[in-house]
Amino acid sequence: MGYRHWTQGFVMNASRQDRSENTVEDRVTRLETHVEHIFRYLADLKAGLESLEARVSERFNKLEARFDDKFDKVEARFEKMDARLTRIIYWALGLYIALATTLLGVMARGFHWL
Repeated sequence: MGYRHWTQGFVMNASRQDRSENTVEDRVTRLETHVEHIFRYLADLKAGLESLEARVSERFNKLEARFDDKFDKVEARFEKMDARLTRIIYWALGLYIALATTLLGVMARGFHWL
């Protein structure tokens, strides 16, 4: 009973629509109008996306330039620190050798090797 009732309502609604639109040409014209609106909307959407892409690309390029500048500064600081650490390591190595030499000299004197 429910299925028949639903299909009868559907058939009746379809027949009402057919009466409101007289010919197939009217229906096709109406569809073409809708399609034209859809195409215009898609063209506007595409133009908007292209402008958005241009703006985002510009911002990323600016951001990339800023990061490159910052990384160059950090890299220069690390190079300076590396040079300083190298000098400190050589200085510490020299002190270690001097300490070892002094200790061996004191030991040699104490054990009467010299």
